[in-house]
Amino acid sequence: MNGRVKRLFGVLFVVGVILIWTGATDTARGHKTPVDFAVLKAEDVKKNLIVEGDLYVNLGPFVENYTTRNGVKTGNSRYTYLIPVGDAEYMGFLNNTVDMQDQLDTQTEASFDYMSGGGMPSAVHFKGRVIGMDSETKGYMYDYMLDMGFTEDEITKTALSYYIQCEDYSSGPTMLIIGLILAFISAAVVLVPIISAHKQSKAQSAVGAGNPQTSVANDTLPVFENGDVDSQESNSDTRSPFDFSEMDAENQKQMDTSGLGEGILDDSDNGWK
Repeated sequence: MNGRVKRLFGVLFVVGVILIWTGATDTARGHKTPVDFAVLKAEDVKKNLIVEGDLYVNLGPFVENYTTRNGVKTGNSRYTYLIPVGDAEYMGFLNNTVDMQDQLDTQTEASFDYMSGGGMPSAVHFKGRVIGMDSETKGYMYDYMLDMGFTEDEITKTALSYYIQCEDYSSGPTMLIIGLILAFISAAVVLVPIISAHKQSKAQSAVGAGNPQTSVANDTLPVFENGDVDSQESNSDTRSPFDFSEMDAENQKQMDTSGLGEGILDDSDNGWK
């Protein structure tokens, strides 16, 4: 497997892990019992609280959210609307679809008509999660409420530093399954050859250890000089097997008569002394 293929499956593995994390998170949030927005109190609002219900009134958008590339706007804008919550408090509401944005814009006009004595606006159903506002978003909400006629004291007492981010958790299980498949396949394609090669290497090492090759270096054999041999013979207490000095006369006589002793001791042709 070449390096380009490994990198490709490495990227797929990372994508799989991201999908697993996102899918598992959305699945867990989707299984949480949401708080009914109709009974939500300001003191109960906290980060990551799941809220679901019908929104009847909104006071218009105060923040436009969009992405840019090289300074150029890309994609559709998402707006954060000012909505009442609890008894007399206010927080943000961030839409997540174009269709919901159209409903909210229609509801904004109907809400101001309602405050002027008109009919009740149509409800917009939602499900989302409470997010803490950053200082910039909170500043936009503060300025927007000032423009609407709220006093600074009223804003300080009634403005909550949170907004509801509308989210759709229905795709969570699908993303989780796709992520598991991608991660498993990518890991198998990359790791199986590595593990297989490692096992083969260990097997070859085991075979080599069971059949060792023996070699003898030339300098491992002892080399004796003549002087060393003479020295070893002179210092040895071991009697030569050909030492006949203590042989009794009878045995010596038998050997002389058989010619063996003479052959060993007197054969001058072979240089024996």
